[in-house]
This record gives sequence, structure tokens and C-alpha cells, in this order.
Amino acid sequence: MALLLSPLLGKVYVPATHTYADAFPWGSHPLVDPLWGTENQAILHDGCESKRVEKVRYIATSNIALKYLRVCYQNRKPEWKDAYNCGQCEKCVRR
Repeated sequence: MALLLSPLLGKVYVPATHTYADAFPWGSHPLVDPLWGTENQAILHDGCESKRVEKVRYIATSNIALKYLRVCYQNRKPEWKDAYNCGQCEKCVRR
């Protein structure tokens, strides 16, 4: 998909699933992903320096992220219609 969009995107970031220490072939790898780039497009594997819990801690301190980041797929109740996140389901309260 990144290469298809190369006329529009000079850089594409692939979000890391694992840290460098825990990396293994999983459809994506921090050492292989950049090799998919071309002279017109860089493909960057991003975020291998931190574990998921560290990333969540960082995001939790960002007012912009707290206001606009949507993680919930359960907020279907009418009283939650204007909320991005219900704050009660497993995904919203995951630690």
C-alpha cells in the first residue's frame, strides 16, 4: 500500500508492535521494513525503543491524545453518542 501511494507520500511510518529486543518475523520487522522503500519513498519502522505500556503512559500525559484518540468500539449506547470512548469497556481501561 505504501508503494502504491509513493507519488503522494515521501515517508511512511510502520508502527512497531514489539521492541528491538523482542522483535521476530511477524509480517513486519524493524530491520526489513526500511528495505521496502525506494529512492522516492522512505519506509520507517517506528517505536521499537519502547514497550506498549511505556507508549501508553506517554500518550496518557497528552491532552491532545486524550481529547482526540479513539480506542473504543463499544460506545454504542445513546448516552455515549458524543463520546469517543466509553471509559468502561476492556479496550478503554486496558493497562
